[in-house]
Amino acid sequence: MAGSVKRSSSVASHRSRDNSNGLALALLAGTLFVFLSAEMLPVGLLPELSESFGVSPGSAGLLLSCYAVIAAIAGIPITNLTASWPRRRLLVIALSTLAISQLVFALSTTFWLALVSRAAAALLHTTVWAVLPVAASRLGGSTSGRAASYVFLGSALGLVLGTPAVAGLGQLLGWRLAAVLLAVLAALLAALLRIKLPALRSTQQPSDLDSPNRWLQQLLPRGLNPRVLLLCASTAVLVLGHYSAYSYFSVIFAEKGGPQTLWPLVLAIFGGAGLVGVFCAGRWIDEYRRKVSFTVLFGVPATLLILALSPLAGVYPATLGWGMAVAAVPLVMQSAVIRAAPGTADESSAAYVVAFQLGISGGSWLGGLLLSQTGSVGTLLIAAGLSSAAALILACNRQLLGPRSG
Repeated sequence: MAGSVKRSSSVASHRSRDNSNGLALALLAGTLFVFLSAEMLPVGLLPELSESFGVSPGSAGLLLSCYAVIAAIAGIPITNLTASWPRRRLLVIALSTLAISQLVFALSTTFWLALVSRAAAALLHTTVWAVLPVAASRLGGSTSGRAASYVFLGSALGLVLGTPAVAGLGQLLGWRLAAVLLAVLAALLAALLRIKLPALRSTQQPSDLDSPNRWLQQLLPRGLNPRVLLLCASTAVLVLGHYSAYSYFSVIFAEKGGPQTLWPLVLAIFGGAGLVGVFCAGRWIDEYRRKVSFTVLFGVPATLLILALSPLAGVYPATLGWGMAVAAVPLVMQSAVIRAAPGTADESSAAYVVAFQLGISGGSWLGGLLLSQTGSVGTLLIAAGLSSAAALILACNRQLLGPRSG
């Protein structure tokens, strides 16, 4: 009898812990959702922002590239400076900062104030993306890989729901209201995380925090081995290619003859495909890591090439494949980085996110230049070439992505 009671109590406690961790993982996924939706707001509303501030579409694209540049510059120092913070405190502060910056962005009367508000939102972006997969792995315990993939579903949902919803609301009711709604969502998530997420105290040792040159060391990346550096470099090149096309996808779609009324649908196709891609990659990557990784990495340039050479009718299936492949890139690459440097997961993950942000900022700048010089087809072809180069680099170093059996 006593044994049965103990077993029942143990099972109930285990279920309660699983439910609590499940809610915490959902909130972490929501954090990725709102950060991605806020970051990508200019992509879906580039014409509206251009008209509102009286600047060209290329100049309006700076709202995206400025965000990415600040995130890249601030990423490693802020990750190092906050390394001793409990993860809950860090995420609550990051979401609160995002909420305030989105309100300022919504109220901006000049383009320069809009840029400043975007820069403020970007300060903690890299750190959030660096610590979330590690925090999810800690919550997941023996199923850490699957837990991390659940969190990455938040970014896919940002593409499925966030970006098209923001675009649709912006077109119907104005981009300012869309920014306010993102601010409200960020504030709500901050409050829920404060209540529901365990503290997740830092695993960094005191000796790591008290060295004589601590403040100088905070500015520099730590624990980066050659494998991590190669993964980061490949990520930057692949993302450079992707965002040189994606940053101006609305313009490319219009040049292909696509009606503006169908633009939110195209974004929804892209995001919905991304959700499927992340789910499938998360489901199979532990068993077939290499096969999944190379399918994802070569899928990006393949679909960009199809998009470049297709008429309007081919844009929709190409967008479907593009979305499936590119949404799974963070799961493939960031998990590879974490495996390559298990002792410095947060720092190496931050370096990866910096590389990703550099790719975004460079891609948005390069895309504007290419679009004005070569048109949509030339932009897509060069984007496909860049992402192909990154995939080939990794294909020549297969051990970076997984065991030979996968």
